[in-house]
Amino acid sequence: MRTETVTGKYSTDIDSKKYWLIRAAIMSVLPTEGQGLTYKALQAAIEPRVPAKMFPGSAAAKTSMTWYTMTVKLDLQARGLIKHLPKTSPLRYLRIDSSLAPPVASN
Repeated sequence: MRTETVTGKYSTDIDSKKYWLIRAAIMSVLPTEGQGLTYKALQAAIEPRVPAKMFPGSAAAKTSMTWYTMTVKLDLQARGLIKHLPKTSPLRYLRIDSSLAPPVASN
């Protein structure tokens, strides 16, 4: 699976199964309105939704899941499916109402 970035300068190839799993988890926990979630809260919210067997091990597995979460989050932002709220620190993220989101082409 080739991901996109907001800047469009590069993309990353990642495991397709992990991409779709993390993507579904992110889209299921992010609200469409309100204060949104910080990245740290987003990561904590999706962790129980991701089967442990996808990221086996200890510290390396945690790092891998963090990397996948960030990569998929950036991809979703580039595709216009999630956004960060302006003037928030730390940044807070919201899911864009699916009726307003542009169509997504699968790679």
